[in-house]
Amino acid sequence: MTESYFAGVTCAALDMIGVLVLEDKLISKGFVEHFGDRLALPITEIKDRYDAGFARGGLTRDQFWEGVLEGDWRRAEEEFLATRNFAPQAREVIAQLSACVAVAVISDMPRDWATALLKRHGVTPLLSGAVFSSDGVGSKKDGGLFDALCEAVKRPAQQILLVDDRVSNVERATARGMRAMWLPLDSDEEQSPDVHRLSNLFDLPGLLGCSNSATR
Repeated sequence: MTESYFAGVTCAALDMIGVLVLEDKLISKGFVEHFGDRLALPITEIKDRYDAGFARGGLTRDQFWEGVLEGDWRRAEEEFLATRNFAPQAREVIAQLSACVAVAVISDMPRDWATALLKRHGVTPLLSGAVFSSDGVGSKKDGGLFDALCEAVKRPAQQILLVDDRVSNVERATARGMRAMWLPLDSDEEQSPDVHRLSNLFDLPGLLGCSNSATR
């Protein structure tokens, strides 16, 4: 990969689940492992509520949680989000990046959950924008979320570098004119020969020419 690939990049857009949160299956795996037999509904039904409703803005938090657990779902939600494994270097990397480029978050997940995670880890003040599928602007799969990102950060696609853990999302972003890098979380996923790979999130500031000493 040459330096010219990053020339003109003025915004780094980071995925939430898989890049900032080191988890690839938030509901079907994370939910099951965290709640276990406390779940009062089949995980298939919960996942469908999440994928087709909550994550797309079609269900509120109350509607998503209805009947899922007995007792106070708000406390359960807080505990679940608090135990998600946020990448240990993420805040430092974002601080370094924000010294020289805009930093945004993009994710096919509910804004409510993402906002809570970003706030908990002190990332929110460092961001120039954030777009989520629950905003009703589309998803990465249909491309609407990439268009929403350009609008949110007020930049053309060519000036944005996406970092995502899914090869398919990287390919969709580049097809819309963005630069993009694949940061693999699942080692079993095969890389396309046309996809640029990022071995470690901590390498990103150096690739974009940001000072490694710029932290805040």
